[in-house]
Amino acid sequence: MAHNPLTSTDLLAGASDILGAHGYSRNVQQASEGAWGANGRLYEDRYGIVGIVVYETWSELSSHWLDAQAFLVEVISKNLSSSEAKA
Repeated sequence: MAHNPLTSTDLLAGASDILGAHGYSRNVQQASEGAWGANGRLYEDRYGIVGIVVYETWSELSSHWLDAQAFLVEVISKNLSSSEAKA
């Protein structure tokens, strides 16, 4: 029996299903504005923020990971006040 490798779409769909089942909502606007491109997603609930980026290759991950982290910090900094539960 041959196994098909998971695609970026499979991974993002699986993560979305799991996060959605646990009360997270996808923030489409914030994720689409950033450095993540089509393979990045931003989710949040009342208490947390989750950023997911799927890279196709190790080279992509290695060269873009710091940009993804910086974008997540930027989004959090722009949109959270110190009085919110997530802070």
